[in-house]
Amino acid sequence: MYNLIQDGSISDTYYLNKLHQILLQKLESARLITRKLI
Repeated sequence: MYNLIQDGSISDTYYLNKLHQILLQKLESARLITRKLI
């Protein structure tokens, strides 16, 4: 995974941003799938 120990604040923010991006992508794909189903 990521090396979060180097600098607490910076790597925490980086990790949260990555997590946020992944969640947004999952939401987007979920929306597309729902549109196809309906």
